[in-house]
Amino acid sequence: MAGLQDELKKQNKRKGMSDTAATAASVKDTKSDGFVDMKNKKRSKKDYAVECAPSMGEDYPYGLRLDLDDEQMTKLGMDIPNVGEEITITAKGTVERAEIRDSGDGKKKSCCIQMKKLKVG
Repeated sequence: MAGLQDELKKQNKRKGMSDTAATAASVKDTKSDGFVDMKNKKRSKKDYAVECAPSMGEDYPYGLRLDLDDEQMTKLGMDIPNVGEEITITAKGTVERAEIRDSGDGKKKSCCIQMKKLKVG
């Protein structure tokens, strides 16, 4: 993990950004309530490598949808919500994967977080 953090710091220095500036840049879309809108950027079909790519044309990226069944809703103390209702979710998880890849047009970072604990409301 330290290697990943060191690599991210090196990237920021090459961009002329301090750790503080990099953090500020990464949360520039954060609203006053502390949440970041994860909505996809507008793209055309030619921006997708495969025409049937997951979430193509969707407002939010693949993997950000949370499906809960009866057992999970019961554990969370949830009644059936109204469609379109906004719900606050707090989660705790573990990083399962963290990497930096050279994609040909620069290094790209990614990670996988396994959500383990949720709180709704």
